Amino acid sequence: MFLRHAIWSILWAIIIACLYLAPGEDLPNMDMWDFLQFDKIGHMAVFGLFTLLLKVALKRQTSFPRINMRTSLWTLMVAVPYGGILEFIQGTVMPNRHSDIFDFGANVVGCIVGIVIYRLIYGRL
Repeated sequence: MFLRHAIWSILWAIIIACLYLAPGEDLPNMDMWDFLQFDKIGHMAVFGLFTLLLKVALKRQTSFPRINMRTSLWTLMVAVPYGGILEFIQGTVMPNRHSDIFDFGANVVGCIVGIVIYRLIYGRL
């Protein structure tokens, strides 16, 4: 059953969406340079963990055998657009928030890092 394996990645995706969709006035006020450095690392860490959880879920599931053969590709096909869609929504819908191409780039780097960490832990793609 796919959902049994994917529950952690789904919960983490919901947490990511909540962080992205928080109104700007609810965020802590920080110095611009401190925030930018932390922000990019935070994006990479959040999407790295999401990608790792999703890859583990897709690798363990048996409901969709074709997905099981190319889990890295499928993982990136879900995680990268998810980060892009959230970044777009953040900049267009949320008050006092903006989109940033560098945030999206940090999301993509985090996705790749998640795949690499999976490889380091499990020894295969």
